[in-house]
Amino acid sequence: MNINEINSFDDFTNEMYKIGFCLSGNNGEGVFSLEKYYSEEIEYHTGNLESDPWEWRHRAVEETDDIYYGKVFYNKSGWITREWLSDFINVRRRGNTIDELYSDGLISKLDKSIYEYIQDRKKVSLIDILSNFGRENKSKIVKSLTNLQMKILITMCGEMRKISKHGIPYGWPVTIFSTIEDRCQNIIDDIGSIDPDTSYQRISDHIKTLNPLAEEKKIKSFIKKIL
Repeated sequence: MNINEINSFDDFTNEMYKIGFCLSGNNGEGVFSLEKYYSEEIEYHTGNLESDPWEWRHRAVEETDDIYYGKVFYNKSGWITREWLSDFINVRRRGNTIDELYSDGLISKLDKSIYEYIQDRKKVSLIDILSNFGRENKSKIVKSLTNLQMKILITMCGEMRKISKHGIPYGWPVTIFSTIEDRCQNIIDDIGSIDPDTSYQRISDHIKTLNPLAEEKKIKSFIKKIL
């Protein structure tokens, strides 16, 4: 597959549509990352909306309807486009609803409660989640949020900053979450009656076009691994 040099945010989104999914950052975990295609113009934490990949995280999810970002591979951050999202959902959930996942012990009570809290409110910041479920439980909450992202149940849909009493934003931006179904309408309908093993094979075959040297063990972990 021919992948072009990335010099800007638009270049990045164009290549993302082409490759479909990848880990964020420079560590492809033996599978694939776009970072080796970044030009010398690309630099993290400069605040430049065009050339800072840290800014692309929220730009992609706020400015497009079909690029998704979150902790979706190896419990680490990565990208999936709409074209491939249904296949990952099919593999990770295998057709189970949130209630079925809970009944089967595949998500915890806290996972389910956080999911329902987000589902009811459509868009919820990490600050609100911590306030509702107890800041003293932060490590458990963060683990639950990661688990929900790995099962493609929730996704990042933007960022926000705290607002002072004078109406001035301050501090580091925090993530805003939504359910994947709210962020991506009719995504479950896209799956239809496709067998999860068919989705797995489709993803696996595509990984081998991105990286012919990827090992089967790495591919399996990339596609399936959950907490």
